[in-house]
Amino acid sequence: MRVASLALVVVVTSLAVDCAFFTATYPCDEDDNCPADSRCVAAICVADDGGEGEGEGEGEGEGEGEGEGCQTFPGDRVINNSSGFDFLGDGCAIIDGTLTIAGGGVRSADRAVVIRGVVGDLIIDGTRLGDLDDFSGLIEVGGTLRIQNNDDVQDTLALPALTRVGDLELRQHDEARRFSAPQLTTVGGDIDIVDNQRLASVELPSLRTVSGDIGVFGNGDLCGDIFDALVDSLDGFDGEYRQFGDGGCP
Repeated sequence: MRVASLALVVVVTSLAVDCAFFTATYPCDEDDNCPADSRCVAAICVADDGGEGEGEGEGEGEGEGEGEGCQTFPGDRVINNSSGFDFLGDGCAIIDGTLTIAGGGVRSADRAVVIRGVVGDLIIDGTRLGDLDDFSGLIEVGGTLRIQNNDDVQDTLALPALTRVGDLELRQHDEARRFSAPQLTTVGGDIDIVDNQRLASVELPSLRTVSGDIGVFGNGDLCGDIFDALVDSLDGFDGEYRQFGDGGCP
């Protein structure tokens, strides 16, 4: 076990207050950066009063505020089968709430929707997804990104566009070998990578800011030196670093 603390002043703002990513639509920091008839949701300006449509399937409700390229869906949503993605339609979507995707009925989104951002938590738990390709356009999660118990993943969990999250949790995968988020720069809370039995590689080359703690343990094939080097490469870190119980070092 290694416990390390490095000094740093970290300023991280939440997705709902100070937005920092951009999509094909107009990027924003707060409502003041948007046109008069728009508001800032998940880092893009969306119309306040237009673009309504009925939602279908799990997480039924209305989609509101269609921006230049993304439609915003307010409220929390639960998807427990592949048809539960149908309410999103085709195109670009932002969830202005928490999105929970859970259960063995979820195998694929099976459509062209691109989820750009989730203002609350994004939970992907116990699905039959073989990878995260359906989330390749995800740029930011304001709350916790929790990926756990997805046992059909045989190789890689990749989020190539992700830049910011609140907390990052990767837990309890039996077969996943690799986690990759090459553009992730900021974690506003904690990182927990726990009990992924065959995980051998964690690739976060752009990560510079972590404002909470880092816990890495119970990953049988992951060399602890990977995270030792990661912590050393951060611009700074004033939380607790716990890393133990891992193997796989040459």
